[in-house]
Amino acid sequence: EGSSDNLYLLSGSNGSLAIGAASTGSSKVYIEGDLTTTSHITASGNISGSSTSTINVGGDITTLGTINADEIHSITQTTNKLILEDDQTLATNMVSLMSVNFVNIISDGNNNGTGKVRILDGNYDADSATEVAEFSPEAIELHAPITASGNLEVVGNISGSASTRIDAQDLFLTRNLNTSMIESTDDLEIDVGGDITLDAA
Repeated sequence: EGSSDNLYLLSGSNGSLAIGAASTGSSKVYIEGDLTTTSHITASGNISGSSTSTINVGGDITTLGTINADEIHSITQTTNKLILEDDQTLATNMVSLMSVNFVNIISDGNNNGTGKVRILDGNYDADSATEVAEFSPEAIELHAPITASGNLEVVGNISGSASTRIDAQDLFLTRNLNTSMIESTDDLEIDVGGDITLDAA
């Protein structure tokens, strides 16, 4: 035994240990204050704390299980963060990835031609979710209508199936237009720098 600043060994029927306090409460080992160790801390159960508890680690944290967190922040640039529970006016339960500069998403890191960046929807399982978009150096595939409030500039060709339509208030072309039909609900004015070829069906 000792004072409140010393070690207490409360053997009794439980063999409890109190450090810096006169009682262990309901715990087998109770420490009032900080714990510093130069070796490992090993536990077969959970290591838990209050909502204000902080774990400061100078090295790596390795786990074979799950890390549960609402936010992950950069230490050197605190505005770079991943928010896994972002409740805003737009919606609740959102996931937000933020950066003061580029956000880089890299697939096929070993450059063997098998990986792509995919955007999925409608399911938590990647095998059964609906693919909305797919990005790779070979192509960008979009499986939904495209709505743009600004200009859409294309260096190459725009192609589609026999039933594909292009609906536009103004359509400006600097190259050839090959189409089997042009429809207009208003006066039609055609002014192109190249040829216009209308192929009869």
